[in-house]
Formats: sequence, structure tokens, C-alpha cells
Amino acid sequence: VFYYFTTNALKENMEDSLINNTTMLNRNLDSLLKTADNSLKELQTNDALLTVAKNIESSSDNYFIKDVPANGSFKNTFGTVLYSQDFSGSISYVSRYYDHIGVRSWEGAIPFVDKEFLKNQPELSYLFETITYASFMPPHEEFWGGSQTVFSVIRSMRDTRTHYGLLIL
Repeated sequence: VFYYFTTNALKENMEDSLINNTTMLNRNLDSLLKTADNSLKELQTNDALLTVAKNIESSSDNYFIKDVPANGSFKNTFGTVLYSQDFSGSISYVSRYYDHIGVRSWEGAIPFVDKEFLKNQPELSYLFETITYASFMPPHEEFWGGSQTVFSVIRSMRDTRTHYGLLIL
């Protein structure tokens, strides 16, 4: 009887602990996603970034390699958001012409990624075709050629009529 009672009590405690841990993890994930989305909303409405996004034209070269002030503006703004929110991750922008710029919290600037490589990412193509304002991607391989598994919060960089690119955190 004692053995049965003890075993049953331990089992109930383990179940309660598992439920409490799962609930806590769920709240933490919801909070992280909300904070990330709010950070992207701030970037999405940043006048300096939006002005640059509007002026990017189609070309074979990455716009951010040629335009050093725009490069610095995006990197500084992204870095500020990462560090002020204490995010361990990256923020990137991909223009509608697949010009890419990004910053990682642990190593600074993400090396520029080839436009053709980005065009061949089916998930990115899908997002460009379907996103209206925001999207969340479950765990997936990082878009920038790394082998790291990440989850992403994505917002469209846009004004009322035109979609200029994607902000990805």
C-alpha cells in the first residue's frame, strides 16, 4: 500500500511539474514572439530605413555593398534593437530585389548573401508572394546559409500600397 501510494504521488507530482513547465515555456515563447514582432514594427516604421527601402532599384549587385551610408544605417539600427532587447539572434532585411543586409547578436554583421542564393530559397519566395503584414516561421534552417536551426518573425517593409522587402528577426 505504501509503495502504491508513494509511486502514485510521485507520478502526479511529475505530471504537475511537466504541465507547469510547459505552461511557463509557452508564456515565455509568446512573450518572446510578441517582443520580436513589436521590435520589427518599430523597424518597419523607421523613416530612415523606409526611405532607403523605397529607393532600392533592381540590379545584379547588392545595393548595400554600394551604398555605404544605407549599409551603416541598417546595421546600426539592427544592432541597437538586438542589444536593447537582449535578443540572441539576428535581424535581416531582404529587399524585393533580394538585396540583403543583416546583423547577428553574437558576431555583428552577417556576410552579404548572393542574390541568386536567396532567390532559390523556397521559403523566402513563398513569403514574398504571400505576406501582407506579418508572419511567423516555425523552426527552420537559417536563410543566410548557416546550418543553424532558428524560428523567425517576419514583417513586410511597406507603405500603404507598395511592398519593399522583408524584415526578419
